[in-house]
This record gives sequence, structure tokens and C-alpha cells, in this order.
Amino acid sequence: MVNLNFAPNENFTDALKSLLILCQPQTWYRKKTIKKTQQKLAHLFQVKNGAVFLALSARGALRAVLKSLDLPQDSEVVVQAFICAAVVLPIKECRLKPRFVDIETTSFSFDLESLRKTISAKTKVIILQHSFGITPKNRSQVLSLAQKNNILVIEDLAHGFEPKIFQTDQDLPTIKLLSFGRSKALSCVHGGAVLIPQKDINQKFKTVFDNFSYPGRIFIFKSLLYKFTSPIIVATYRYGLGKVVHTLLIKLSCITRELSVTEKVGRYDYWLDKKLPAALANFLIPQLDQYEELVKRRQNVAKLYIEYLHSEKNRDVKQHLPIVRFPLLVKRRDDVMQKMKIAGFILGDWYTQPVAPNGVNLESLGFIKGSCPVAERVCTKIINLPLVLNTSQASELAKTLQGLL
Repeated sequence: MVNLNFAPNENFTDALKSLLILCQPQTWYRKKTIKKTQQKLAHLFQVKNGAVFLALSARGALRAVLKSLDLPQDSEVVVQAFICAAVVLPIKECRLKPRFVDIETTSFSFDLESLRKTISAKTKVIILQHSFGITPKNRSQVLSLAQKNNILVIEDLAHGFEPKIFQTDQDLPTIKLLSFGRSKALSCVHGGAVLIPQKDINQKFKTVFDNFSYPGRIFIFKSLLYKFTSPIIVATYRYGLGKVVHTLLIKLSCITRELSVTEKVGRYDYWLDKKLPAALANFLIPQLDQYEELVKRRQNVAKLYIEYLHSEKNRDVKQHLPIVRFPLLVKRRDDVMQKMKIAGFILGDWYTQPVAPNGVNLESLGFIKGSCPVAERVCTKIINLPLVLNTSQASELAKTLQGLL
């Protein structure tokens, strides 16, 4: 059984590493590890070490960025409609107004004409999402439009990113927001980073961020326990044991969740407004060293999906290369996902509604149904294929899916 929705990045090597770290609590807050992680990220993006801040969550880092900007309360922050509530909640918490823009379906990012119509004199920030780790089709035009209107751009790289575009990027300097959550391309259970090359914003942000503390030992213990147990759960899930263990760990609150109950009902939760501890940063260092190779491996799997699924019948398969999941628009999504589950593949569904996850109160977040028709249509058709499989597994999945489309 291939389950895209649980622990896609976990392996037994990290499980053993987590066990060793669990036995060495004196290393959990080691500054040397944090500094090394900052240096790796700075090198990857070709920025100074001081531009990199490591947080326990991307949403906590985003809230701190918006707070440090000290914008008037009626200021607008433009986001795309095909997005997670974790991006919108910090905007609302800072008493700013999210303005939703429709998307195009090549890279699932901003539709340029919709963006132009949405920008107003009150627009102070644009959050440019790299959906599924795909470089936005209209990225250069968005940056140019922002520069012309004196608007700050925050690039949301939570899903992943193509590193080469930043190493040679001569466009408007942007703030980069990264997530290291358990389902992301770079993963350490909980984690995020923000890169701020602009000196004035950097210093203001540092003042806010310095008030963040590190998470307590119980939280770190639970995060490491997730690292240790998740590969075991995945390996034994088909036999029923994994499901029992996972359910038990959740009921006993032995592992942490991606979204809190408060966030799921549409309210910001300060539980992850912390700095990233060394205990979790430890897992990022080897991933950052191998990131370009990781991107290459995942994009090779994406090419395989395109080869199998690109046909006249499946026109929504584009020649783009995602990094975290492969997005595909299908008819009868629920039926396809159910049949794939029976065949042994539990696929992902980022996102089933604008401002996901499903069930979040859209009205409370300022989204008006019918305002972004393309994004809303995509949310009824999209499925996500895993990119962490080997060639044999990916071929089997693609052949199975091909027969259903």
C-alpha cells in the first residue's frame, strides 16, 4: 500500500538517527547545528548567513514578517485562491486583508490578468506560491508588476523550489518563505525558514523574531518519536499493525499534528510560533547537501508520469516538473481515488477546496465562493501522485491510473 498522505519522507535511516538524538537531549538546542543549517540555506540561495532565520513553522515566520512590516490595518495582502489556510491565517491575525486571485492551470499559480485586476493602492504584499514546487509560469511578470507598484513580494516555497532560479536571479529581491513540515520536499517534522536579504526589513524582523523562544523538551520528544515510529507504521500498515499503532499514538497525544484543532476551524494558533531547535535541524543538513539531487530524482519520476499519462484524452498533464507532488486533473476524482486505493495506492488531494483543508470556514477567511472559478474548478478535479517512489513503483502506479482515465 502506497499512502501519499502519511509520512512520505520518512525512512529507517532517519528513524535510527532520531533514536540517537532522543538519547542525547543535551544536543537538542545546540547553537552550532543551527548555525550550520543557516549556512547551508544561505549557500543554496546565494545570500548572507544573516539573511536566514530558522523557525518552527513557516506560518509562524510569515506572521512575524507581516508584523515587522508594521502595515496599516486596512492593507491588502494578495494571495492565490488555490492555497492552504496556514498562509491566510497569519494575514488575518495581523489584521490585514487577504485578497484572493484566480490561478492558471499550467503551474497552478497566479493568473496574471486576475492579479492585475486585484491590485489596488492598498496592496502592500503579494505572496507568490510555487505550487507543488513548480516555478510559477508568470513569475517574472509578477515580480515586474510588483516592482512597478512598489509592492513587497514574499515567495512561498513551502512545497519546494527549483534552486537554480534563485542563484542567478537578478529580479526584484524577494523574501523567501520555506516549510520543512512532514509532507514537504525538505522535511524535519516541524520547521520553516524565512530569507530576508533586504537590510531594513531584516532588522525589523529580527526584533520580532528575537522574542520567539525554543519549543519545550516534551514537544521535541514527540516530534522525534514521530520520526522514529512513522517508518514502522508505514511498513506494517498493510498488516493492520501500523494503523493500530498510529491511532494509539494520536489518541495518547504522543505525536504532534500538522494543523491544530484551532487552525482547522479557521483561527490562528500560536503553538508553533517558536524557533527551530537543533534536534530537528539535524535532519535538514544532509537534505540541503543533497537538495539538487533530490529535485532531480523527483523530477525524473514526474517525467515518467508525463510519459504514461500525456495523451489527447488527458490534456491537463502539462510539461512542468513539480518537486513535492505531481498534480493531475481528472474526471470523477472520488471514483478514481477509490479505485486506486483498492489497487494499493492512496493518492493525495491537495486541495479539495480553495483555502484548504476541507472544512475550514471560507467566509471567516474572506473568501467569496464563485470569485475564483478556475481555482474552485481545479479543487473538484485534482489528485496528487507521489514523487518519492522508485521507477518500478511509479511505473506500476502510472499504468494502473492510465487504465482509469
